This record gives sequence, structure tokens and C-alpha cells, in this order.
Amino acid sequence: QGIGAALLEAAWDFDQEAPRQTFSSLHPSALPLYVRCGMTPRWPLLYLRGDPEAWPSSPFVVRDADAAELAALEQEWIGWDRSVEYAYWSAHEGSRSLVVSDGERAVAAGCVTRTRARHTLTHLSALDASCLFDAVTALKPFCGSDLLVSVPGHNPGLRLLLDLGWRVVDLDVYCASE
Repeated sequence: QGIGAALLEAAWDFDQEAPRQTFSSLHPSALPLYVRCGMTPRWPLLYLRGDPEAWPSSPFVVRDADAAELAALEQEWIGWDRSVEYAYWSAHEGSRSLVVSDGERAVAAGCVTRTRARHTLTHLSALDASCLFDAVTALKPFCGSDLLVSVPGHNPGLRLLLDLGWRVVDLDVYCASE
């Protein structure tokens, strides 16, 4: 027996009816544990790796921003306060917080992190799905030649990246209690 159940018990108040969500790894014990704790597997989160140079050019422009601005945009768009997450993502060494704009209108906000090995698109939120692909392609100058992105399995951008030669290198499973 592992320690997963004890860790979840310590982290979560099971007497509380709050909704829960997590990403399960592919470890054989992980997903069954989350299911026993009341969560349902919903969709795969695929990690893809590739060269952004294969992307077409974008009509959008990108500028640096701070974590507070990114969090405010995402809260306006989807109603979630992600200020803690943006502060965390922006604090990493090699991280850039970026806003993608169509003229004067912000259409996406996110963070790209550079390590010695590669760049990672840590997070990207968009005004709506119609501008997502152009927002991602606008980030090309900030991404180097080896980029790791995570893409939900139901995202239409997944097919586009695979068609451009990107490779699935790992996956997790999104689980939620409601």
C-alpha cells in the first residue's frame, strides 16, 4: 500500500461537500484512488512537444505584462480568480508573463517558461475559442525551437499541432467530483 490515500485525507476535508478537481498521472494506483474519493475521469490532458517554427504567422501582437494584469483578464473572461496561480507561474526563473492582443483588445494571457532544456507554455487563457490558435501562434518569438504544451484532448488545436508534426510525450487524466 502506498501513501496516496493518506496524503489526500490530509489535504482534503472529506466532510466538506466542496467540488474537487485534479489531474491523475498514469501511475496504476492514481486513477483508482481518485475515483474511490468521488471523482470521475473526464478527459485526457496531452503533453505535446515540437518546434513552433512550424506554426503559421499570427495577426496578433504580444507584450510583457505582470501577474496581476493576467489574473484580472482571466477573471474577466471566465470568472476565476487565478491571481495565486499567476503569481506562482510568473515567479519561476526564466518565466515571462505575456498578453496577446488583437489591436487594442487583449485576447489571451499566459506564461512561457524557459529552462536549459526547452520552453514550456505554462498556461494560456483566451477571450474565446475563436482566437486561441492565433494567440498561440503569436507566442512563436517567445518559445524557442523546442516547446512543451499541454492540450486538453477535446481542444480543436490538438489536431492542428499533430498535423504540424508535434509529438505526444505524456498524458494525465482530468478528474472532477461534479
